[in-house]
Amino acid sequence: MITDTRQGLQKRMAAIFAEAKEQGLNVCDTLPSEVLDHFLVSLKTENICFAPEEEAKGMEEKNLDLETQLKQAQQALQNIDIPEDANQLQVELGLAKKSADFYRGLMNEAEERATRYQEKWQEALQQQVAAEEMDNKFERLKAENSDLRRSKSIIAEEMRKMKDIYDKLRDKDLGVVVDKEEKVMALEKQLKELKATSEELQEENCAVEGQYHEVMSSLDAVVTETTDDLNAAKARARAAEQQQSATFSEIQPLRRFYNHANDILNIYQGIFRQLLNAVEQNVTYSSDFREMLLARLQAASGECEAFLTLRALFAAEGLPQTEHSEQLSDLAQSAQQMQKCLDNIGQDMVQFLWALSRRPDILKLIRLKFSVLR
Repeated sequence: MITDTRQGLQKRMAAIFAEAKEQGLNVCDTLPSEVLDHFLVSLKTENICFAPEEEAKGMEEKNLDLETQLKQAQQALQNIDIPEDANQLQVELGLAKKSADFYRGLMNEAEERATRYQEKWQEALQQQVAAEEMDNKFERLKAENSDLRRSKSIIAEEMRKMKDIYDKLRDKDLGVVVDKEEKVMALEKQLKELKATSEELQEENCAVEGQYHEVMSSLDAVVTETTDDLNAAKARARAAEQQQSATFSEIQPLRRFYNHANDILNIYQGIFRQLLNAVEQNVTYSSDFREMLLARLQAASGECEAFLTLRALFAAEGLPQTEHSEQLSDLAQSAQQMQKCLDNIGQDMVQFLWALSRRPDILKLIRLKFSVLR
């Protein structure tokens, strides 16, 4: 926006200068006094800055020329014989030195003035830059002011629209408020009625609560009694279950024992049948008969020990003795006695068969003896 303003001003000034040339006027005559003063100050500042530099430069060249002449004169004095007018030359030499010193002083003063003029020119230049910056800032602020005025107009328009909307909503809300107040009054009336009904229900609830506490007290007594009965029944059922499990566990080794005993008796029966059978000439049995018989006897003895171990374990757990336990104890005692008999018979049979293998004639004596007895 600042650039557009500057270009507009330049076009206007160009148009003014063109019109002055057409009318035969001097361009400087069309400039206001303020503009001429501005240009004169700028030109004076530039002249003040550049004149001392040129003066100092000329004096420096003169000083260098004088120094060169002085050096040439000194060199000539050294190379030639001193004439009779040496005093005159020394005087001229002293004047030349004084003249060189004078011009050197003038040169130094010129340099100092040039330095001061340079500082003044820098200061003037800074003031000119500051003035241009102020002009630019003024144009920028002017543009911002214009933008703010436009924004103010837009905001004012928006505020007017919002006010219209607010007025419409306020009229609408007034009707809603009146409707809500009527509904609130109706709700307050219903609330009073409900409160009266609630008080009546509360009185009834107090009476019902008293009856409820009485019924709950009776139920608690019944529940307590029923719980005790159930616990006792559970205890009896648990004891019966434990007893039944113990009985079942104790029956198993006894059942296995009598199975082993039956197998052992079958073995004994086979041997005795061969001994008393006159048709068969010899008693036959397998080579591992002794090992097989001892294994069966040992298995039967292990089942008796297993029963005793279970009975001791159940007794340590505090399992009570029942009629079934006593009957099982009798069966176990009979099994132990039978085990002893089977062991003795087995030892005698093993010895007899060993003797029979040494003396086969014993078989004839046995058969003859049993045939006489019959």
